Amino acid sequence: VKSVDVKNGSMDGISLSRDGELAAFCSHHRYKAGFVDIYRVANWEKISTIKLSAGKELEENQWGKEAPHGMATKFTPDKKQLLVGGGICVPANGHGYAHTCKPAAVLWRIDLTDLTLTRLFVDLEGATCTAIDLSLDGKRVVSGNGLISMRNALDGSLVWSAQFARGVASSPDGRFVVGCAQRPGPFFVPRGEAIDHKEGLLVLDAKTGKTVRLIAKDE
Repeated sequence: VKSVDVKNGSMDGISLSRDGELAAFCSHHRYKAGFVDIYRVANWEKISTIKLSAGKELEENQWGKEAPHGMATKFTPDKKQLLVGGGICVPANGHGYAHTCKPAAVLWRIDLTDLTLTRLFVDLEGATCTAIDLSLDGKRVVSGNGLISMRNALDGSLVWSAQFARGVASSPDGRFVVGCAQRPGPFFVPRGEAIDHKEGLLVLDAKTGKTVRLIAKDE
């Protein structure tokens, strides 16, 4: 059994490559910018630690400066790229144990051949990306926790966006995307409408983003 101690911090978005050889997770240290750690599973060797960048001028309040945080990771099938979803967080007090994330969605791509970081997409009005998944060929990435969005995994360009839901996953055959449809929270008004604001499992066509079915939780 192997373990990692993120001292004075936390970790999110743990993922494995499809062959199980590599592991990745996002680490946070109080109000500092987040990192992504990549390990080789067999001997638990750390390959690299990569600092996330928001790609814009960050604001400050009386407790400190905003910082980009990663919340989800996903390897491409060939293990040459790592996609990271997250947001931008701001200190909520001066004691170092609480923060709040602004309504912002950020998507990064890490090239594992040279360990370079590219910011693919920033939406300062979207919700933090807390879940991401890749198409079977690794060319498209879907993100959730707000409007579900399908994007090009290489340049971040939008393919389609659907309605309000949290959490996303692609079906094994790549035909569908599923998410948990929920009523919009009081601090997030999506640029779209959920189906009758019902809650349940939302099934979308992976190519078009069209709704195939909403399985309501009371069915």
